[in-house]
Amino acid sequence: MKYYLETNALYSIGKVTPDKIAKSFTSALALVELISGVNGINFEKRQNILKKIIDSSVFVDWKMPEQIIFESFNALCDYCFDEKRIEPLQNLIGRMLYSSDFYGFANSYEYKCQKYNFKYFKELDTDWSKGFVDTVATGNGDIKQAIFSAVAQNQNKIYSNGNVYVINKPKDLGAFFCVEHLLNRSITFLALLEIFKSILGDNFNEKEVYDSYNGLIDFYIDGFSNYQRTKLATLDASARNDFFDLTHLVYLRNNKQNFIVSNDNIFNVVLGKQAAKIEELTR
Repeated sequence: MKYYLETNALYSIGKVTPDKIAKSFTSALALVELISGVNGINFEKRQNILKKIIDSSVFVDWKMPEQIIFESFNALCDYCFDEKRIEPLQNLIGRMLYSSDFYGFANSYEYKCQKYNFKYFKELDTDWSKGFVDTVATGNGDIKQAIFSAVAQNQNKIYSNGNVYVINKPKDLGAFFCVEHLLNRSITFLALLEIFKSILGDNFNEKEVYDSYNGLIDFYIDGFSNYQRTKLATLDASARNDFFDLTHLVYLRNNKQNFIVSNDNIFNVVLGKQAAKIEELTR
């Protein structure tokens, strides 16, 4: 059993017992979130958290989410994912650890001069997620329109794969997608293709990539699809900060022995028993 410490859990890493630390790991993404939110008010607190992370010797998965997602599609195996952000990120973390205050940190070379600087990592969640969230929102809109059209034409009924679904209220959509989960997964896959487009342009075959999925990030695919099912049922829009939270699920890969640790309820909603509370590691 392994415990993935999401950013929320890192704030309490000093309370995690040594035996649980030995079974835990965190990620480059969690550290990006931790360091990108630093300012003059919280500098000392976040600096202390970073020190506790380093002192704990918890394992850090330094792959960024894009690389793990790329590795989930065999059709992209020949693509050389040239990751150049990790060393600047590590340098930025090191500078923060050894700065006496935020002023010194904010005037350092690592903070403002290198290509992948503080501003880059601070804006990463917005820049990286925009295409994904917009695609999911568009996909959900198309599905809603198709469903409402089908419902109107078939006396509040949807016919799919030999089943009949009665749709009288938004909650009935949740029941529909709970059974027809492949439809929800397909939206997530289409959104992933948008990430590939942002990196590769149009130099790849979408269907070939779609069909080459190898199952590596099933927890992420299922977690995000469950999230979308909930949003469809309540007719709510997807939030960008929820997207970034859910991105942590790529670090679970498809290993059922990996559990995500966070007190953010979103993980209990989309993963159920695969999510754990921080308190379970501090006993």
